Amino acid sequence: MYDLSDLSVVIVDDSDFSLKVVSCVLNALGVKKVRRFTAPEEALHFLQMGTIDLLIVDYMMDYLDGRDFTRTLRGERKNPNSTLPMIMLT
Repeated sequence: MYDLSDLSVVIVDDSDFSLKVVSCVLNALGVKKVRRFTAPEEALHFLQMGTIDLLIVDYMMDYLDGRDFTRTLRGERKNPNSTLPMIMLT
């Protein structure tokens, strides 16, 4: 089994239920550092503050969908997370 306790993950989804489900799965796998955001713009702001290891983003969000969120993040070259691994949920 892998030690995932130091892995830092951000989840962005406009559904509280989905955030809870994904968080529970990550916690069951041993991930302890999980930040959850329902507002994509808040997540983008947070991602400018420091580095994380993995980003999980919902594809279908109301205000800013997953594709636009990804384009915005990848376009911010000064953002320390502009090239981090991402998983898109549908």
